[in-house]
Amino acid sequence: MRVANFYFLLISILQISTQLSPTGRWSTFPVLVLVLVIQACKDAYEDLKRYRSDRIVNNRKVLRLIPNHHHVTSAAGTEPNFLTVPWKSLRVGDLVKVMKNENIPADLIAIKSSYADGSLFVETSQLDGESSLKIRQAVPQTMSI
Repeated sequence: MRVANFYFLLISILQISTQLSPTGRWSTFPVLVLVLVIQACKDAYEDLKRYRSDRIVNNRKVLRLIPNHHHVTSAAGTEPNFLTVPWKSLRVGDLVKVMKNENIPADLIAIKSSYADGSLFVETSQLDGESSLKIRQAVPQTMSI
């Protein structure tokens, strides 16, 4: 509860319970209820927007490595098989292939990069809307995979 709402609740209780109020007994309480109802409606609307946005993001597709050891043989050698799945079906420990300019709605550990030195560029978006470009490194022990 916000401090201002708590203050008005306290004033409303004092006005209803005592004769010390210079205004009417019920002058503050209806206003407080109206403010709380409007605030609750606004919060419910924001929650609904967040829920819809989360559903869209969680249903985006990602390439997940198929855990068996059967690989496709090509002219370049053997390549791992990937299955396209929604982000919401990923579990801890799954290996995913992230392409350039792809949005990532989860925390990941980079085990390999297309750059020889293992660097990669990540644009982060904070909850407050701020975004910044950061350079990250893949885990050195896994770069040879």
